[in-house]
This record gives sequence, C-alpha cells and structure tokens, in this order.
Amino acid sequence: MTSDLEISRPELAALLGVILSFSVAVIHALTQRWFPASDEALMELLVRGMPSDVPLVGVYSRMGWHHAGPAQLMLLALPYRLLGSFSSVLSAVMLLVHLGAITLVWLAVRRIDRLTALMLVVGMQLAALSVAATDLRMIWNPYVAILGLGALVVVAWSAAERQPIGAVALLPLGSLLVQSHLAAAPVAAAVTIAAGATLFLRFRPSPEEADSPTPHIPLKAWGVGIGVTVALWIPPLVDQVSGSGNLGKIFANQGNQGPKVGTIGSAQALFDSFSLPAPWMHPLLGVQGLAAQHLRIPFLLLLPIAGLLVAMRRRDAPMLRGIGISLAAILGAGLASAIMQWPLYEYLIIGQRGLAAVTVALALGTIFRGLPAGANRSVILGVTAAVSLCLSSILVVSQLNSSVPTPAYQSSLHDFSNAVITDLAADSASLGRPTQVEVSSQVGIETMAAYPGLLLQLDRAGMTTVDGGSWMMPEGPRANPKVDVQYAVVTPEVAQALNVLGWRTIATHRLTMPSQRGNGDQSQAEGTALAVIAHTPEQSQGN
Repeated sequence: MTSDLEISRPELAALLGVILSFSVAVIHALTQRWFPASDEALMELLVRGMPSDVPLVGVYSRMGWHHAGPAQLMLLALPYRLLGSFSSVLSAVMLLVHLGAITLVWLAVRRIDRLTALMLVVGMQLAALSVAATDLRMIWNPYVAILGLGALVVVAWSAAERQPIGAVALLPLGSLLVQSHLAAAPVAAAVTIAAGATLFLRFRPSPEEADSPTPHIPLKAWGVGIGVTVALWIPPLVDQVSGSGNLGKIFANQGNQGPKVGTIGSAQALFDSFSLPAPWMHPLLGVQGLAAQHLRIPFLLLLPIAGLLVAMRRRDAPMLRGIGISLAAILGAGLASAIMQWPLYEYLIIGQRGLAAVTVALALGTIFRGLPAGANRSVILGVTAAVSLCLSSILVVSQLNSSVPTPAYQSSLHDFSNAVITDLAADSASLGRPTQVEVSSQVGIETMAAYPGLLLQLDRAGMTTVDGGSWMMPEGPRANPKVDVQYAVVTPEVAQALNVLGWRTIATHRLTMPSQRGNGDQSQAEGTALAVIAHTPEQSQGN
C-alpha cells in the first residue's frame, strides 16, 4: 500500500503537468512588454511606492472607499522589487499565486483522500481555464478570487480535519481575499465559522476508521496562522485609528449604494455556476458572462446532495465535513451577491467559478470514495490524471496565444509618455529645476483608462507627478497653481476646444487592437483616438 508520503505515478504526472504549464505561462508573461492601464496601473504605482511608502488600505473602490487592506499589494511588492520592478513581473506573480492555490488544494486534501485531491486539482484547472488567458495573469484585485475562493473552501476543510496546513492557511488566505475585494467577506466568514464549528464536532466514524486515533488540534499551526492574520490587519486598523478611517467608511456605506441585487439575482448567479454547462466547464469558450434575465437549472447541485447521502450512509465523517463547509461557502456566496449593488457585474462573482468547481469535485470524490471495495480506484485516479494533463496542455496553448491585458493602450502609452518626457525636458531646462507635473483626464472609458498608465510611465522615468483625477466638460480641467505643467488625456475634440484656452496638443494616437484580440482585453476602445494636452500656467498668464 502507498504511504501518505509517497506519490503515485498518476499523481506525479498530473502535478508535474500543472507546474510545467504554469511555468511556461510565467516565462511567456515575463517576456512580454506590458504598459498597464486603468486600475492595474494605479495598483503598480502603489506597489512601486513600497517599502518606503506602505499603503494602509487597499485599492480604490467605485463605491467611494478603499478596499479593506493592502495584503495583495504587499504580496506583489517583494518579487516585483527583486526581479527588476517591471510590469511583466506582476503578471508572472499572479500566475504563481494561482499555481500556489492549486498546489495548496492538493497538499491540503491528499492525506484525506488522494483521488478527491486530484479531482480538486482538475476542478481548479477548469476554473483557471474558464477565464481569458490574460485574466489569469491580471493583477486586478477582484481576480485574486478566481481560484482563491475555491482554495479557501479546501483549506477550511483541512483546518476542520485538524491538519496543520489548513490551520496555518485558513485565516491568512481569507484575509488576503477580503482585503483584496470586499465581495469575498461573506464567503470567508461562512467557511471560517463552519470550520470552527466542525473542528470540535466529531462525528461517529465509519467502521474502517473506528480504530484510528482522533488527531489533536494543531495549536502551534493555529498560532502561526493567527499571528500572520493579525499582522495583515495591522495596517487597516492603524488607518482606522489615525488615518482616513476607511474601515468605518466601508461599514457606514453598505446600506447607501442604491438598489441591491437581491435574492432572485443572487440565485440567478449561483444557478448559473451550477448549471449545465457551467461557466467553468467549457474552458475553450472563454469568458461567457451571466445568462441574461433567465433562471438556469442548477443540475450540478444534485452532486453535493448525493455526496452528502453517500457520506452519511457510510458515516464518512471527513467527507461530511468537507461537503458541509462547501455548502456553507455557497450560502456565503449567495449572501455576498444578494447585498451587492445592482447591476451584478461578472467580475464581482468571478470566484464562484472556482467555488462551484471545488464543490462538484469534492462531491464526486465522496461518491467515488463510497464505491464498493471491488471498484478499481486506481483506474479512476489514472483517468483523472489524464484529464489534468490535457487541461495543462490547453493552459499552455491559451497562454502562449494570448496578448497582454488591455493591448489597445500599449502603443498609445508609449507615444504619450515619450511626448510628455520630451515636453518636460524643455520646461525643466527653462526652470532650472525638475518640473512639477500634474496628470488628469477627461471623463470617459478610454481616457480614464489611459491616464493612470501615463502616470505610471512617467513615474518609471523618474518623474514625480500629481494625480489630478478626472473632470467633465464644459467645466474643463481644474487649474492647479502648485504645479509647473498640467497634462490631460482627452479626446481630440476636447483638445481642440481647450487649445483656445491656452492648452496645447503634444500628442495624438489612435487606440489599436492586435490582429488576434485576446479575450481578456477589457477596453472598449477599438479605433478611438486619444490626445495628450499640456498647459503651462506661466505661459497662459503671459498671454
């Protein structure tokens, strides 16, 4: 019989396939020259400020507050600095984060049941492939949950089984997800409560397990996990006490954000994740989005119900606890989407894919675990490993055929940053000192996505800039007498209107898509022209 410390050949092949596929994806990401735009550019600016300027809160939310904490930014900062502070490093780190989630799932479950562990790996792979290739390496904070929520369910189960790996990982992983995006909070709370309850609730074991000693609670591992969690929450608590009071703003504004999704909309989203085919079951079809305005039948929810019945019949206590925790996570996911502001954007529930995949894989593992003694589990293990290898191959192909995220802005940001740097060189020479610069944008999808990228490229060039935010016409950009030059990203029409007010156009560029547009491109700007205009207060006063 194979011991717990040994790995069978099917397991080894599948795991090596997963590691190799992500390694190829990491190398591909590192070789691409990426000019981040939109939120990702703002996130990289925060990462670039560390360690001298450690943020106390998370990234900005469209609801008017910041997300709870900077855990994701801290996770990105160290490898970013060690590997040369290139934007592509951040993409590579996110791929490694997802690989870490898959590896953590396997490590947490293999001592409970080898076949279930491998099935969970396949479920996580399917969830990873269900999003666009570029989404999997985007640093955008909601995308931490693509595999993160599924991994959280599994480590909660591991913690309930009194395993050290679950005890160490549960609270820190939950904190990372909650600090990255508040939508994960109800799920994190649900699985933590469920794991805490089942940690002490020991069911009557099956006859096969009756002679096995009850494992002790790993107090040292829990101590490490709690210590890391406390450290992660120190920055937001410091901000609450002596800074912006962001945590208080989050709680105060939860009821003041307009109409909610509600129970029906929440059920729609959950049913979509458990329908046939579910969004995570067809990786080759890319991002599908929610089925608009109709209720899909959640056939796949029958599997965890069947798994519960099998586990109860066999008195299989570990699998009962696992399925119970996964069902608690589903309830948490339903609550999370129900209290969100309408409309329910897909990125807000992207983690439901991994959660659903883990729930189905866990249920199948329970059902196969309940097969008669004569069933050949090694054959099922081999088939599962073969499926995993196929998915690894698909991941390699999809990653190698993908472009960078938001490719439309690549050449524009390159041209705009060069134009601003050239323009600033003349101003700095005339002033005899470094020029004080502000960058802002006209309100609009394309302009507001481009200007953070311009801020980042100027920062990378060693220039200190002020973020001027966005503004609307006809009011136009706000005058800022504290800077020497103001730059703004606008449409050509607005540039012409502002030329008569002392602004000058220094660059114009049309956003272009590559010949093979990646599914992960979130811009809606194909063919749109943008311009960068400049304003020097001293010159306008002279006019």
